[in-house]
Amino acid sequence: ARAIEAGSGARIARADLNRLMQAPLDRELAVDEPPVIEGPSQSLNELVAQALRQRPEIEQAVLRREVSRAVRQSARGGIWPQIVAQGGYEWNDGRRGSPAAAWIAGAHLRMNLFSGGASIARVREASHAIDRAQAEYARTEAALRMEVLTAVEHLTAAKAREEVGRAVVAESRESHRMVRDRYEAGLTPARDVIHAATAVLDAEAQRIGAVIDVIVGQAALRRAIGGEEVHP
Repeated sequence: ARAIEAGSGARIARADLNRLMQAPLDRELAVDEPPVIEGPSQSLNELVAQALRQRPEIEQAVLRREVSRAVRQSARGGIWPQIVAQGGYEWNDGRRGSPAAAWIAGAHLRMNLFSGGASIARVREASHAIDRAQAEYARTEAALRMEVLTAVEHLTAAKAREEVGRAVVAESRESHRMVRDRYEAGLTPARDVIHAATAVLDAEAQRIGAVIDVIVGQAALRRAIGGEEVHP
């Protein structure tokens, strides 16, 4: 019964994977167990720093903050007085200082004496926009740190379960061998052999589940740090 159910689940999983890959649902897939996957090779701080460099959310938050600062600077320019100076020199006969030469110089001061408070309001609005952009940046950074931490912890736990699973499978297989030897010698009933075989099956299923969790955990960590896209 378990074999029939597992076979049906495998066919459904292959069809769903083909659907996600936009391939024919009945396409055959060769499923091989990957080699032993190691845990994170970098420290948590290194992974967080990598995420802050590579994740587009951080870059977007930085750009929003810089734009808000530029808007405030522009708004402040409408309040302060503006001094403009200009000058020029002209000669027509090819020699400087000749009677035909001419020069001009000038300056003017521009001051906004009254705007109904609109300029000050724009500066305040831009300052609030900076505060909001800074808060969004802090929130995004905290979320990324939490995402990386969660991915690392899940991958570490899955790796530990996979290692324990391999040990349990080896132990259950050895126990099954001993029980079967006793059964063939007429020292134990058949139900003990069935129970030992079932224990091997359960241990192997738990180990495979841990291997899947390790693969998914590795992909989640790559996504959290902004690494390359995972392709099937």
